[in-house]
Amino acid sequence: MKTRIKMFLALVFFFLSIILFIYPIFTDKQYKNEVEKKEKEYIETINKINDEKEVSYNNDTNTSISYQNFNELYELLKVRNKEIYETEEYDFIYNTNYEYNDINLSNYGLSYNIFGYLELPSIGITLPIYFGATNSNMKLGAVHLTGTSYPIGGINTNSVIAAHRGYHRTKMFRDIDKIKIGDTLYIRYFMGTLTYKAVKTDVIHPKDINKLVIEENKDMITLISCHPYPFNYQRYVVYFERI
Repeated sequence: MKTRIKMFLALVFFFLSIILFIYPIFTDKQYKNEVEKKEKEYIETINKINDEKEVSYNNDTNTSISYQNFNELYELLKVRNKEIYETEEYDFIYNTNYEYNDINLSNYGLSYNIFGYLELPSIGITLPIYFGATNSNMKLGAVHLTGTSYPIGGINTNSVIAAHRGYHRTKMFRDIDKIKIGDTLYIRYFMGTLTYKAVKTDVIHPKDINKLVIEENKDMITLISCHPYPFNYQRYVVYFERI
């Protein structure tokens, strides 16, 4: 009897081990398929607007979209970036303003409210970028922290982008500490592709916002995630400069 119980428990443990091994592979593949599908649609929309200067219908807003929408959005984000630089208001961490977003990207023809895509070849990830670090957005991909520069490039900008490190569906920024100085980051969005290289890493306290501010005359992207994995009492930061 004891032998049968031991055999049964061994089989249960064996199958549970298989499930635990397969589950993250399955969910990661599922997530990547979702990202690829949305990215394909995103690229098709961008190409159609740029080539034909007009898209007759948008599923999200039931409105016609033209090339002018992209220009309007780009100019709006440029104005916002200038205001962020000139006012030097960096209180987004303390009052959770980083979660707030008043720009509905669907109104400008961007489905799913996706601004663009972040690609890090060195750690093998491509993530959609959403505006506003809400819990729902962070389950979908990388998020731009409202109150920091929008990721459209330009001198005197520093766009802070965060993503989960311990999310169960896929790794997202799990390997952020494996990014090396000189590694390349691409930001692909409706006006083109921006290229950055990693110049510095740091480990900071979650409220140490003076490490996330704009640096004079620089065009930067700053990636941030929880540290050490799988805990969250610190933040791992990678600084990138435009090349």
